[in-house]
Amino acid sequence: MKYAQKLYTQSSLAQELNVSTTTVRNWCKLADIKIPKRRSFFSCLDLELLACFHVANRFLRIGQFDYVEEVVNRGGLKLYVQEVRRTDLYSFLTEFLTPQEQDSFFVKILIEKLIEEKSNESGKYVQVQGTSFSAPIVSGVLALMKGEDPKRRLSREEMVSILKKTATYDGLNLSKTDINRYRLQKEVGFGTVGNAPISRPSGIFEKAKPLCSKKEVRECPP
Repeated sequence: MKYAQKLYTQSSLAQELNVSTTTVRNWCKLADIKIPKRRSFFSCLDLELLACFHVANRFLRIGQFDYVEEVVNRGGLKLYVQEVRRTDLYSFLTEFLTPQEQDSFFVKILIEKLIEEKSNESGKYVQVQGTSFSAPIVSGVLALMKGEDPKRRLSREEMVSILKKTATYDGLNLSKTDINRYRLQKEVGFGTVGNAPISRPSGIFEKAKPLCSKKEVRECPP
């Protein structure tokens, strides 16, 4: 998510919200969220849960000490808004809040999260984050960088520094040649074993045929 992509510690989040670190820690306790250790970062899920706590307290007038019982034990903020306000959370945030309220840090996090979920439901590509996505991508990019530096002139720190300076959230500008090459890879697969070319499945599989022993061949379906 755009507004949760920055890594926040207790102090940096407090600075972003213009509150004290004590207030942030108290919010975490009241929202039943594990407080990250000093100099550790909040996860995206933690920020989303804090955003739910903030919206419930500020805009739904739910007392901070009542949040867990009224919202969490009820199944979360979405269900609470559906049952009590008779609308969905996205409509509540975008139709009942003023533009200034929608522009607040926590509200923007929730709105973008809900837009992301709607996009996933419609089958569109969306920007996501998390170590399950980022770790293999970053590792693959670093491996390609090492492949272009066979004499190992760049240290690990220098490679990481280059990656940070050149990384961007902007989309790729692909030439027609690149697009055709990637389309071909999707259709036929890619990769090699030794010097023998192989076809790696692209992710679209036909229905598997049953495997049978020689004795069972006659009984196997066609």
